[in-house]
This record gives sequence, structure tokens and C-alpha cells, in this order.
Amino acid sequence: MTREERQAKIDKRVAELREQAAKKEAQANRLRGNVNDDPAFWTQPAYGNAAGRSFARNRERERSKIIKAGQIAEEAKKLRDMAEAMEARGAVMAGDAEAERQAKIASTDVAVGQIVDTTFYGRRKVLKVNQKTVLVEGAFGPLKVEKHFIRA
Repeated sequence: MTREERQAKIDKRVAELREQAAKKEAQANRLRGNVNDDPAFWTQPAYGNAAGRSFARNRERERSKIIKAGQIAEEAKKLRDMAEAMEARGAVMAGDAEAERQAKIASTDVAVGQIVDTTFYGRRKVLKVNQKTVLVEGAFGPLKVEKHFIRA
């Protein structure tokens, strides 16, 4: 499968995810639109007689709608985030990470005696430069660090 085919597949999936998210947002807004906004409805007590129990059930139904709308809106947000992440990453092929690592190694210009910032050991003095690694000073002897972990 070529990069273009993979990208087309990703674009199709992104469109599907955004469509699902839009449907879920519309559903959440529809549920929220039916909710009673009267403060008295939410604050007055429900008495122990039949009318009070009915009122309590009605209020619980409204509360459930609010909770369900929030859950659906959260699902829509997750779908949108997933679509954005897929779109930002793009098509990934086997060997992309290795090519990126090799490019970083090739662009790392380090000389013996130079002070470099290593990812794991902090700022260290370079003792020897190899093709893929750099030997730096350590507290108990030299340390071998791969070039793509070096910031000059």
C-alpha cells in the first residue's frame, strides 16, 4: 500500500469520525434543549405523597437527560480529538521513524571536546565521536550515547 492510498484511507476515516461527532453533538444539544430551566423545579422539595413522588421521578428524568447529554458531548469531543490526531499524524509508512532518526544523526554535528546536552545525563564533554554514537564523560567513566539523543 502506498503512502497516497494510506492517506486517502485516513482522510476517509477522519471524515467519518467528524460526521459521527457532529451527530453526537446534535443529539446532545437536542437532549439539553428539552431540560426544564426553572430554578424552582430544581430546588423545591418533593413530598412523600403520590404527587411528590411523581415530581421526584420527573426531576430525576430531567437530571438523567442532563447527564446523558454531557456523556454524549464528551464522546463527540473524543471523536473530534481522534480525527484531529489522525489528520495531524498523516500516513505513516514502515521505515519513517528510522529515516527520521538517520536524518537527525546526519544533522548532528559534534566535535571532540565540545560540551553537549544529552537527553539522559545532562551537559557532558564529548570524548569520542563515532558513526552513530558519541562517547561522553561520565561520573564513573565514559558513557556511550546515541547521536539522536544529543542536542549540541
